[in-house]
Amino acid sequence: MYDFGIFGDFDFDLTKLGFKGGVFFKDERKSIVPGHLIKVRDKFELKKSVKGKKGFILLEGGDYDLRRYAVEKCLVDGIIGMEKLKEGMDDVLAKRMAERKVSLVINLRDYTKARRREVILGRMMRHVFLAKKFKTPIMLVSGARRKGELKHPYVMISFGVMLGLNVKEAREALRMAQEGIIKRFKNEANA
Repeated sequence: MYDFGIFGDFDFDLTKLGFKGGVFFKDERKSIVPGHLIKVRDKFELKKSVKGKKGFILLEGGDYDLRRYAVEKCLVDGIIGMEKLKEGMDDVLAKRMAERKVSLVINLRDYTKARRREVILGRMMRHVFLAKKFKTPIMLVSGARRKGELKHPYVMISFGVMLGLNVKEAREALRMAQEGIIKRFKNEANA
């Protein structure tokens, strides 16, 4: 099990919580795979910011057309924060994400720190429903910015179950897509 969404700059051994490792976006030395969080407004900025980057590329925000473009061109490994936006994810985007193996990234921090949790929870549940329907890869991440925000894998599995995944699917959301990204990164590094 891996936590591919640690956004803070702190030192902590993830194996103490039961993880094999994770992606620290602020410090690549601690990460299994280098992580790149991309926040852009248009397609040109996206192309420019993705160019030459290897590792785990995560797109946050942007409008629907930008997210769809990123998925269709396979520029990113995952999209995070869609539940914050009204347009979020629809069946067309979910289907494209499944075809291109781009993960739906569910950030636990987005729920715990939200002002209107019921709205965020409803959108997350809808996105998980669509992801399951079209077999889109799902990732659960803690989104920790401080040491105290790190979550045990069992807490994240329980959160996944609350969103509509069964226990097996929730465990896979902490492992399957992440292992594929690690394998791809090692192949790129050896080539």
